Parts: sequence; C-alpha cells; structure tokens
Amino acid sequence: MSQFSNQYIQLRESIKGRSVTIPSLYKLLPDWELKIHPMYQKTRDECLAPWVRRYVDDDLTRRKFEQADCTLFSAVLCSDTSYEKLCTVAKYMFWYFIWDDLFDCGASKDDRHAAALYRDASEYPDLSQFPLEQQKALRCWDEVGAHIRQDCDKETCQILLEQMLGYVSSVSNVDSLFSSSAMPMVESYWQRRERTAAVYCVICTFPFAYGFNIRRAHVENEHMSRMWKHTSYLAHISNDIHSFQKEYNDGQLENLIPVLMANTGLDVNQAMQLSYHICRLEVEGFCASADRLCVGENAQGRRIREVFINCCTDMFMGLIHWRYYRPLAK
Repeated sequence: MSQFSNQYIQLRESIKGRSVTIPSLYKLLPDWELKIHPMYQKTRDECLAPWVRRYVDDDLTRRKFEQADCTLFSAVLCSDTSYEKLCTVAKYMFWYFIWDDLFDCGASKDDRHAAALYRDASEYPDLSQFPLEQQKALRCWDEVGAHIRQDCDKETCQILLEQMLGYVSSVSNVDSLFSSSAMPMVESYWQRRERTAAVYCVICTFPFAYGFNIRRAHVENEHMSRMWKHTSYLAHISNDIHSFQKEYNDGQLENLIPVLMANTGLDVNQAMQLSYHICRLEVEGFCASADRLCVGENAQGRRIREVFINCCTDMFMGLIHWRYYRPLAK
C-alpha cells in the first residue's frame, strides 16, 4: 500500500467520530444584505428549466442540476439587472455544471486523452467526433456567448475569453495533486483550486450583467486583482468548510481541512477553526483592497468600482447563502 494511501487512511481514522464545530459563515460579513432578483422564480421555471431539458438528456443528471438551482445564485449576483440578462447569466452558471460534470462523472471521466481532445475542440469546434452529450455541453453555451458579444465590446469579451480558456484548460486535472505519494502542501492545494475553479470567469461576467465595458488596465489594477483573489479564496474556503462533512461521508479528503491537518498536525476541529480564521483574514484583505480601489474619478470609473465591489461581495456571500439553502448537488 502506498504512503499516500496510508496517510489517507490515517487521516480518515483521525476524523472518524470527532466532534467538529462548524462556524456560521454568515458572520463573515454580518451587515451583508441578501437581495434576490424579483423574477428569480420566473427565470428558474420558464427559462432555465426548459433550457436544461433541451441540453441535458440524462434524467438523473438533469434532476441533479435542477436541484442545485444555480438560478438562485445568479439571482443574487444579478439582483438589479434586467430579466434578459439574469436569464443569460443563469444559463452561464448552469453551463459550468454541465461542462464540469463531463469530467467528474461523464464521458471524459478518467480519460485524460479524451478530455484533452474535448478541451481542444472547445477552442476550435469540430464536434462531430464526440457523443451527443459532449456536443450539447459545448453548444448550449452558444446563445450565452451571442448575448455577451452583442452587449460587450471586443476587449471586454477578450478578457472573459482568457479567463474561460484558463478554466477550460484546467478541468480534469482536479485530483492530480492527490495522486502523488503524499498530501499536497497548502500552497499547492490553493494554486490547484484557483486553476480549476470558475471564480474569475464569473467575476468577468459582471460588466455584461451591469452594462459596462472594462479595459485591461482595470483587470491589472493592483487592488482590483487583489480583491478578485480574496473573492476566489473566500469562495473556495467557505465551500470547503460547508462541504467537508458531505465529502468525508462520500470518502473524499480533497478539501482544505484534511490538507491543513496533514500539514500542521492539527486535529479536525482545530483545522476547521483555522479555516474559518483564514476566511476572516481574507475578508479583511478584501475590504482593504476595496477601500483602496480606484478605477477613475469620473462617473464611469466610480460605477465600475462600485459594481465590482458589490458583486464580488454578493458572489462569496451569495455562494454561502446558496449552499445553506440548497442541497449539495455535486
């Protein structure tokens, strides 16, 4: 048996039967006000439900996606947008589930060669060689992309494209760090999480949702990039805290809490509390970056600043709300 397998077993045994206090993630920003788009239910029932039925043939997979209800999260992000833009953003959020599911448990699971071919096809579409399930997972994004191109200028679209290509190129490598002889270092774990998550892609949809264009200088602004990174870390850490029990029960230890245990010698409850402490530090960093952020003194610059601060806040707090009020679907 490998060293990793022994370490994995030892970690599982050290967690088994232990009491763990899960902190209230709402307390990270107690003054945050939940706002949900007034047409959330209409979007879910009349727009997303038929759209998912059109592009997801498997009944079990479709029910899983519907149960996840990404429309709720989208309705938090887009609480003050038009109905049409809410529909497009909700489809975009669902697309991540559809795409990711192919590599987690679909046609490309455990087949790196097939996954690489499919990722290449996503950039240079010739889908005829792939099963219908995989073809639909790409084609369902066409109408989303068409709406974004209609409303956003070339540079804004290019920035979103670059983030999406980074995400697409990383999917199927999620568990690579956990196939070596030892649990990964914390830094390596976070680098992998950042590469394989869609946080930056979602952030780059805010200009589309709220009707403005961005320049590369906005993205490269020191305080903007720091704010995005804090948002990403908060999304990941809060997810690991919330999903830890379910993942452990499913036999998975690909989570920050076991990684902290393996690297620090902490017990499971101590690692949970440390994870929450890291969250609090990330909130402090986020607020400091937001206070320093300036993207221009004119009205447009102030609006860009306001939208990104509010939407990034709504993103990590909205994810927390979504996870609490919707069962884990993955």
